Amino acid sequence: MSPEVLQDKGTSFSSDLWSLGCLIYTSLSGKPPFRGLSEFLTFQNVLKRDLQFPEDFPEHGRDLIDKLVQIDPSARLGSGPDGFEEIKRHPFFSCFSEEDWPDLFLKESPCAHFPAQSYLDKAKHDEKTQTSEEDLQPVGREYWYSFLKSDENIVLTGLVVKTRNFSLKTRMLVLTDSRRFVYFDPVMKRMKGEIPITRDVSVQVVDTTHFRIVCPRRTYFMDAIDYDAQAWKTAFEGVLKEKT
Repeated sequence: MSPEVLQDKGTSFSSDLWSLGCLIYTSLSGKPPFRGLSEFLTFQNVLKRDLQFPEDFPEHGRDLIDKLVQIDPSARLGSGPDGFEEIKRHPFFSCFSEEDWPDLFLKESPCAHFPAQSYLDKAKHDEKTQTSEEDLQPVGREYWYSFLKSDENIVLTGLVVKTRNFSLKTRMLVLTDSRRFVYFDPVMKRMKGEIPITRDVSVQVVDTTHFRIVCPRRTYFMDAIDYDAQAWKTAFEGVLKEKT
């Protein structure tokens, strides 16, 4: 969303130009241009236009996005009297001739072949790196007791990157002796959800850091930061034994 939309200042044609810039960024890099450890921090990055490009980002793509993603709607490329014609003249689209544009939407989209997993792994690395920012102030496990039941004890707690489709979120994962996982936003210190442990739930280790919490209707994909994956599986199995 553009800054004016986040600030409830209304939308216009220029709001779509901001979205176009973000779409091109995502298409070229495999991740969104504005990301934070929480939705609130992501919106703050949008309002501050905290826009950063990877070192290998295409030069013409960088220039086009930089001109589209402007705080001032009237300063965005294409917001002038020439509209989209101004965008079509940008060097990024130099591979298209005037004859290509009229029926471009009728043409078959090219089939992209790229190592999707490598983009996901890089995004996970970036998400882990962000946990060391000043926004993430560490707290002891005692802090999380305030969210639990009076007779509930923490068995294991640690930071993880929770993956759902291509959405990556850093979470504080807590395993309790009441047969449940609880996960929190570590920046806003808010509970985001819980995973009840029933007889149909299991923890599967994928590799050293990756593990899955498999439930009947959903599988949670986790990438451990503070502990290895086996530690979570061992702690989970210990909870099952104690409650049996």
